[in-house]
This record gives sequence, structure tokens and C-alpha cells, in this order.
Amino acid sequence: GQLLLCVNANFGAPCTNALYLSGTCTNVPVNFQDNVSAVQPVQGVVCTLFANVNCGGQNIISINPGYSNLAAQGFNDRLTSYLC
Repeated sequence: GQLLLCVNANFGAPCTNALYLSGTCTNVPVNFQDNVSAVQPVQGVVCTLFANVNCGGQNIISINPGYSNLAAQGFNDRLTSYLC
């Protein structure tokens, strides 16, 4: 699958479609770690977003349409890994 990650709120560029294998912890691409402000899973997919690598630390759940501003969840510039 893929998870849309954007550095700026409201899905502002730069963005990337981060790839993952369902059910497998995936670390965010290095240049996006602790730098993501908006996230959007595809329709019907639930993702857990983690503050630390290898799906550790504080986490929040995201479903489509995702979060246009992770600051509202206290998670701005904190995403480092995810599990969908």
C-alpha cells in the first residue's frame, strides 16, 4: 500500500507516497522523519502512526481522509514510523 505524507499542513509540498507492506512496521523515509505535518491513508485502511522508529513510542490512529494538520493531534513533526 501507500501512505501520503506531506511536510506542510493542508497537504502542502513536499509530499511523498510512502510504500508499505500491510501489517509490517515501516520507517518513514529519512528526509520525512520528524518532518511530517499531514498524512492520508487510502480509503478503507487504518494506520497507526508512531513517534519512534520501528513502531515505538507515542502513537495515534489515522484513517482516510487522514489529518491535514498533525499539530491538532499534538503530532506535528513527530512521525517516524507507521503500521497499516
